[in-house]
Amino acid sequence: MKKVKHWKWIIGSLLIIILFVYGMSLYYKSHNTKTGFRTAAVTRDNIQETVTATGTLQAVTQISVGSQISGRIQDIYVDYNSKVKKGQLIALIDPRNYESALTQAKATLASAQADEKSAEASLESAKADVAQVQASILSSQADAQKAKAQLDNSLKTLNRYKQLREKDLVSQSEMDGVQTDYESYQASYDASKAQISSVKAQLTASKAKVRSAEIQILSAKASISHAKAALDQAQLNLSYTRIVAPVNGTIISKEVEVGQTVAASLSAPTLFIIAEDLSKMQVMASIDEADVGKVSEQQKTSFTVDAYSDKSFKGVVRQVRFEPVTTSNVVTYQGIIEVDNPNLELRPGMTANITFIVAERDNVMRVPNSALRFKMEKDAAKAESTRSSKDTTDSNNTKKESQIYILKGNDVATPVQVSTGITDGSYTEIVSGDLQEGDNVILGYSTSSSSNSSQKTSNPLTSSGRPPR
Repeated sequence: MKKVKHWKWIIGSLLIIILFVYGMSLYYKSHNTKTGFRTAAVTRDNIQETVTATGTLQAVTQISVGSQISGRIQDIYVDYNSKVKKGQLIALIDPRNYESALTQAKATLASAQADEKSAEASLESAKADVAQVQASILSSQADAQKAKAQLDNSLKTLNRYKQLREKDLVSQSEMDGVQTDYESYQASYDASKAQISSVKAQLTASKAKVRSAEIQILSAKASISHAKAALDQAQLNLSYTRIVAPVNGTIISKEVEVGQTVAASLSAPTLFIIAEDLSKMQVMASIDEADVGKVSEQQKTSFTVDAYSDKSFKGVVRQVRFEPVTTSNVVTYQGIIEVDNPNLELRPGMTANITFIVAERDNVMRVPNSALRFKMEKDAAKAESTRSSKDTTDSNNTKKESQIYILKGNDVATPVQVSTGITDGSYTEIVSGDLQEGDNVILGYSTSSSSNSSQKTSNPLTSSGRPPR
């Protein structure tokens, strides 16, 4: 008996639980049903289609001022934000070593020039010796000719005396005297020839001195050229100790302090960075590869920076570079945007949040984007199957065919075919279609509570049902 009562209690409890769950289900369905639509009015306003990107502000012309020589910074005449003029002295490297090198180069040049003058004097002396020796040769040749004539005459006399002696017409002593005269003339002639040979040897030596002096002059000239080059380099190095501004501009970076040593052995160290004109700046924008096709030269842009988050700045695209930049497998392209900065509010290095204005339409009808996404439940499956045929795009990729629903009298949802244009992400332009300003387009279904289960609801964004501007 007790066992029967136990089962009855269990079965009763199960029935109570089932009835409770069923009752709660009915209660939920009766208090959360689709009984109306959310709507918004068709409005007329301006609309822009945009592309966003980020970038960094830079001066249009930014010049790094370096040092071509090594040395210790002796003086600095500018600081951050200093205005400088082209050619203005902004820093000085200790010039003493370079002044000493310049003095040495001048002394080397003077020595080379003195060597040249000495070589020129030696050349003149050697040329004079050559002329003198050539004159001696002529004199010796004249003497030799005279001695030859005397020798020839003496030989004739000797031969005549020999004939006379054979006939015993002259004495032996006279014959011996003539023989002695002949031999004397022969010796004089031989001495004249020897003299000519000696003088010719002197001429060869003198000409060798001339060539040696000419070589000395060429060597001295080469030394002078080398010394002049060394002098020019020393003067140039000394001028490099004066660091001057290459352009008019503003000092935006100072990398050195007085007393610091700079080493320019491998590359020119940067001392200052000068922005030429901060009233004209540029933004280096990183444009995503998916958006770069919508950005072109001379396109208008606007951007904000964190320093002036409530202010928008204007710019114009000057260049979109073809070179890709890949970072963490993300491909971007660099765009250059020209920006006017008359009040110097913008500073190099600021991060810009850029909006590229792809297209603009003024005073056009527009609807919220959610109206284009809404489909009646009975039409949803059909719309999905025919989406590819309805959402066609014209050659300019700006016009699409879509279907929206407007709410007419007696809460009747009527489909309307429209052609859409550009979108700003929240609203879409209506290019054509049976739609009038003020028509209520359906954004979606509304749900009612137990107190207003049959009441139609309007756009929750505003009390009038009109989307906020």
